[in-house]
Amino acid sequence: MAAVTKISPWPGVPDCLAWSDECILAVALGDHVELLIPKLTTRRKTSHLSPSNRDEWDRTRIKVDLFSDAEVPLDFPASFSTWSVGAELSESNVVALSWSPLGLAKSRRCALAVLTSNHVLSIFESEDQPTNEESWKRVLIVNRALDKFILEQYPESSKEKPGRTGRFTSALHIHGFAWAQSTNEIEWTKPDVYQEAPAWGDFFLSIATRAHGIIIVRIKSPHDPSRPDVSEWAVSVVSHMRGPAFPIADAPPPNAMLFDDYVNYNKFLSRVAWSPWSLSVDGPQLTSVLALSSGTDLMLSRVEYNISSGELSVKYDGPGNFLSRSIALRPHGPLAWCPKLFNDTFYLVSFTCTDAVCFAVPTSGSIEERVSIKEGAIEWHDPSGLAFALDADGISEVHFASFLGAPNAAISSIKIPFDRNVRPAADVPPWKALMLQSQALFSEAHDLSGNVSVRTRGMAASPLGDYIACCMSLHPSDMLEYGVRLEQKCDLSVTPQEESEDRLGVLEHWDRRKLGSESILYSLKKWVQAIGADDGNITEDRVQDKLQELRGDAEPQGETTWPFSTTYTDTATSSFNGLVRALTRLISTHHNFWQNRASILVDLLYRRTSVQSESGGYAGIASALSNAVVHMCTRMAAVKQCGKQVALFRAAAKVTSKEGSAAEIATPEVDEKCKFCGNAIKFEHYAWAKCGNGHVMVRCALSFQAIQRPGLSRSCSLCGKQYLKEDYLLQHEKIDEGARKPPKRGRKPRASKADVADQAAPLTLFRILLAVCDICVYCGGKYIRT
Repeated sequence: MAAVTKISPWPGVPDCLAWSDECILAVALGDHVELLIPKLTTRRKTSHLSPSNRDEWDRTRIKVDLFSDAEVPLDFPASFSTWSVGAELSESNVVALSWSPLGLAKSRRCALAVLTSNHVLSIFESEDQPTNEESWKRVLIVNRALDKFILEQYPESSKEKPGRTGRFTSALHIHGFAWAQSTNEIEWTKPDVYQEAPAWGDFFLSIATRAHGIIIVRIKSPHDPSRPDVSEWAVSVVSHMRGPAFPIADAPPPNAMLFDDYVNYNKFLSRVAWSPWSLSVDGPQLTSVLALSSGTDLMLSRVEYNISSGELSVKYDGPGNFLSRSIALRPHGPLAWCPKLFNDTFYLVSFTCTDAVCFAVPTSGSIEERVSIKEGAIEWHDPSGLAFALDADGISEVHFASFLGAPNAAISSIKIPFDRNVRPAADVPPWKALMLQSQALFSEAHDLSGNVSVRTRGMAASPLGDYIACCMSLHPSDMLEYGVRLEQKCDLSVTPQEESEDRLGVLEHWDRRKLGSESILYSLKKWVQAIGADDGNITEDRVQDKLQELRGDAEPQGETTWPFSTTYTDTATSSFNGLVRALTRLISTHHNFWQNRASILVDLLYRRTSVQSESGGYAGIASALSNAVVHMCTRMAAVKQCGKQVALFRAAAKVTSKEGSAAEIATPEVDEKCKFCGNAIKFEHYAWAKCGNGHVMVRCALSFQAIQRPGLSRSCSLCGKQYLKEDYLLQHEKIDEGARKPPKRGRKPRASKADVADQAAPLTLFRILLAVCDICVYCGGKYIRT
């Protein structure tokens, strides 16, 4: 039987699970969110690959129901004319949650968006170790960020009295949201076209409000190196629509007698789903489709994003760009897009009262959905979970479960696109087999004679789509059940998508640039555990061969070359994104870079302690980093002036490639002074430093400078490599005095905002390098405090 994690209390909403791209599993549990972080490496004496090691998660909690008066002002109960059903008196429990794509939060982490029952959408991030509860902070309340925009749409709202709920507050009520995938979908076959695009893309969030239809905002993070002028989390509205396409009423219907009259008249968008991006072959443009649900109405809108300009446009009208149709969809069931494209087609899955429905929308041309229906796919219970899994052949399959009827359902998974003639699979999915097994054990333990009800609380797929998490609770079905909240328990299980020894073959269908190392390590660990690593049935070489199946940049032949045709000789901010992409390209396409990264990941997987080996993969990546920086400095006049820093990279390149004698490498230009005794520190090794009196220090894994004081460094959460802090590197970056321009005499002209931004964040070597290596360059782990 697969390992089961106990969760308490019961989730209060369906679809309570969300699995991030950095492999953190979030569970909505009423007034808080519980986070399960996988234990990928361990310092314990027992191997973390042992099947007997069942405690595979670190757990922490985030309280989401506490708001200050400044964050959410206290409102009195509103009148029924403004369509209030007690949101002002709610307990602010979790209604929905979803992770952002990689790259929005600090150290290229994912941010967590949580919608609570008071219609407030909050964004949380962790700036340190995710297992530390204090590291999680609420950094943005989207409702408050939209205050100015709503006031512009409703000028009369400024006259409303504080504490009185009216049209302004109603317009700020958020009923649904959806993240867009990262716009970092760059093809290196056309690098010159995209070299000025944001290095890690833009992050968009679609929001369904009570009185304003749909609002699309761009989330701005202070951790984005390409936006040095952004010092705090903020949003900017890029598109909004409220019109004939969205039948929303501000007042109750005339002569309304029944509650259903109000419900049918006051239709608002309750569900939003955003498809993945598709790259256009004609130009630097991405295309996706936004799905909006209002009662029984389903609307599909074309979304276009220009990579070069960063502009996003949504087509709310016009033939071929907008489609609205009435279909008897379930008002509370899942509405989700398949995360991968097949045959240049987007696939949207939803449910009616009895059927599963799949909409096929082409990536280009007019929006003409092709509907395939699997009749009788579900019982009369609402579906409470949906997960898209990917098998070893690259075929996507949707798994779903209803709240009460999951164990007895004839159909639990359907391959995409749907086939009307397909029959129920003979093999039961592993998650369902575990559910039936748990049901039988619960019945036997409590002598219930099979009278056990299984309630499915939610489902989610792993980042690679090869594992499915299922949250369920077990109850007696022939008697009353008594208990308090503290006694409520749920079973959270993680099972493979299919029972196959080759299920790790899913790696060949992924691009390694879009996956976090945590996700790769998690799938490797589960795969090795399943086929018996402790029995010697699998070798490290076989695991490393599997990692080679990940697609990515082709390895270059011959010497490392500059990937862009442009030679950067100025310090313009517009060149920053191009330089970041160029240096990223140089490092990642260096000889055997991914082989070295894979070797490090395998090393971390099989060792019982955190690995700090300074040979093999580590030396290869250090060589790739140092050679790429030296090569970039020959192409950019702005960083040629940083002679001291560049000399360290040049010395590291010679050490790792074993070129030159010790006397040639240890030149006075790269010597540092020991803070303990004052003696010179010669450059002998890229990983450690030693002065003449024998004081040994660790070198920064990025800048190759000696770390000589406590509190100056941070470390990688996976491999443990130490890095000097970002602030320290930027403050101590030395520029040759002869390269400084003398100040001009006379009256200074008035500086523009762009000039001020350039002066505040000059185009320096470490600013570019820190943007490229915002995660560990060796293993891909995230930074944490030492």
